[in-house]
Order: sequence, then C-alpha cells, then structure tokens
Amino acid sequence: MPASADQDLDVAIVGAGAAGTYLAHRLIRARPDWRIALFERSNRIGGRLWTVKVDGLEKPIELGGMRYMTGHRLVHETVEELGIETRFFDPAESPERLVLRGVVSTLDDAQGGRGYDLPPEEAGRSASDLLLGAFLRIVPDASELDERGWRRLRASATFNGRLLTEWSNGDAFALVLSPEGQRFATDAFGYDFANDLENAVDAAQWAMGAGSPSGVARVPVDGMDRIPRGLAERFVADRGWSEERALELGRTLLVDNVSRIFGGA
Repeated sequence: MPASADQDLDVAIVGAGAAGTYLAHRLIRARPDWRIALFERSNRIGGRLWTVKVDGLEKPIELGGMRYMTGHRLVHETVEELGIETRFFDPAESPERLVLRGVVSTLDDAQGGRGYDLPPEEAGRSASDLLLGAFLRIVPDASELDERGWRRLRASATFNGRLLTEWSNGDAFALVLSPEGQRFATDAFGYDFANDLENAVDAAQWAMGAGSPSGVARVPVDGMDRIPRGLAERFVADRGWSEERALELGRTLLVDNVSRIFGGA
C-alpha cells in the first residue's frame, strides 16, 4: 500500500492477545483523537488464549487459558462490558482427575505419586499436601498471614540466608523438595508452578489463598478467545472505520464476522 497520512500513527500496539486488545480498546476510548493501530503477525486474535471448536464436541477446546475467576476485577468487568455469555467452568465441582506416569488419581490422592521415585519423606503424600508442605517450609507462617502480614513479610523475610524476595519460586522449591517431588508437584497441578521464575513471596501468597484472585471460575460459552476477539471488534468500531475503509487500509481481516487486526499493508 502506498505511503499516506493514514499510516502516520500516534500509537502502534504490537500483539493482538488479551493485553494488546485490551490496551487498544481502552486507549482509543481515552484518546479518540489519536491514530492508533493494533498489529498481529498471525491470522487470528487471542495470543495465548486460543479456542478450537471441534465437530461433534459440545464445548470448545482451550489450548491456552481455560477459565477466569470472577474475582479478577478487570477481566470480569471486561466480560460484563462486552456482554459475553459465560458458563460455570466446572458446574459439577468434580475433582480433577490426573493420569501421571500410568497412575490415575486426584490432587488429594496420597497414592497419586507412586509412579515417581520419591524419597521416604515425600512418598505416600498427595500432590496438594506436598505443595502445601513445601510452601510452609519456605514461609513457616504462611497459613496465618493476612494481607498486611504478607506486606510485612515481603519487606524483610529471609529464606536460607537471603531475602525471600530474591528467590524465584522454582529455586526455593528445589531446596525443599527432591527433583522427583518437584516434578510430581508440577505435573499434578498442570502448570510449571513448582519450577517457574515467579517471586517466591508472590507464589506463596497466591497458593495460600491470601490476596489471591477469588470468586467463581467461569468461561465464555464461545471460548476464552472470545474476550480478546470482542475487544478487537470494539476497537475497530471505536476507531471509526467502516469495514470497507478498514479493508482499504489493510489493517483488518474479516473472519467469521469478527474484525481481526493484523500487521502489514
């Protein structure tokens, strides 16, 4: 596309995932006189929120984020603002079933880790018990702290001779769990929780439930990527582009009646 005044931007946002689409939506409403464009190198909106619909399955498959908590204020308010229909993530509140190294169990099954080469002090403990015990060894008072207590702890608490805030969650876990125990905890919870680089204080506070996102787990009926797709659609509408003008500018790709922004002229 030849260069023109239409290509001069005040803000270019790169990446049409949840963060990029949210920023574009909010920014164009706060600064309607600015020239703002959202660029995405792939042909879909959503980033790490990726919903796939499969013929014959009642519900879509989530390849990224699988649910949100209503206690996540910004997410919940955005879903409400966009008028997105949601459902309970797990209406039956059934326990999560695990298949780890050939053993079928749940997070609270004391025999769930028998496929792992666990040392005697870790064998015969459930994944939940193992994870809780690890956090209590890192932060002994964790189960008794309120939000104010966590703020005080964050400022001065130490672990193994270093400020606790200097420890990543993964490094701290490596000192209180065996390698197989750390692997078991990571596999059981389905996140790289016991090996990640998150600050050990923040990880412990979230895991112990103090100040962690709360509420009810819900998911959009059309899938989690309905949230960034809805934000992108609002951005295009607020930008004042007609579909014809958007296509002329080469900044949108219309798929399934959803405006999708992508990079390139």
